[in-house]
Amino acid sequence: MKHDEQVTMCSLEWLRHERRKAWSEGYAAGWKDQECDFPPHTTENPYKE
Repeated sequence: MKHDEQVTMCSLEWLRHERRKAWSEGYAAGWKDQECDFPPHTTENPYKE
């Protein structure tokens, strides 16, 4: 099925893009990599200083 192959390729590229976007947004918000273990639906940084 040609459609599935195309979707898979697009999905991999989309996932890479989303990962970079999420990382840059988290970094801009002042979160550190090792602290990003809270649920994705959480909008506030639970690690208040």
